[in-house]
Amino acid sequence: MARTLCTTRTLRRLTEFAGTSSFVSIPVLRINEMAAKQVAKVVDWSQLLQRTTNQNRAKILAFKNKSDNILAANLKAKQQEVAVNWQHYETSVADTALVTDFKKKFESYKVPEPVDTKSAQLAEKAKADSETVAKFVADCDARIAQMSIDLNRLLNLPAVEQLTVDDVMEHFPQRRPDYQKYPYWPHKSMEDMKKFYQEA
Repeated sequence: MARTLCTTRTLRRLTEFAGTSSFVSIPVLRINEMAAKQVAKVVDWSQLLQRTTNQNRAKILAFKNKSDNILAANLKAKQQEVAVNWQHYETSVADTALVTDFKKKFESYKVPEPVDTKSAQLAEKAKADSETVAKFVADCDARIAQMSIDLNRLLNLPAVEQLTVDDVMEHFPQRRPDYQKYPYWPHKSMEDMKKFYQEA
């Protein structure tokens, strides 16, 4: 299962390929902690390809190759020595005070890092979405179970030629006239009659 580093721009382009802004909302992306407190979004390309239409599959594969190349270059750059050889500049530059001052300012400078203000909100939203999805799935399962019962009942009905009026009323109680509440024909309210002809 291939996993590659994906920047914010990468995620944006993936959503453009998929044709929907919520495409990467869901269990395709995972968050992994990287070295030096860096957080990278990891893409499960196999799941992404399963959710990609055939006409966009070639674009996703080409984009994956490009992302893999960027990841390889990034990992290679991390392995390189990043420390400044100040001794080289002290011996090469005539004005050593300039080098000393530059070294002091360089070492005291701290690169500002962005503050994560969205992860907690996204985690809460993901939790709420998971609960919503679980409820939706449970409701669908309940409807499927009831539909299966209704389907089995319909499949086990006698042949149409053998059905009597009483049989129809027994198997389809919603068609049974209410003689007590509506003693006159058609023994149903006008609203029920409208529903009857709409469903027929």
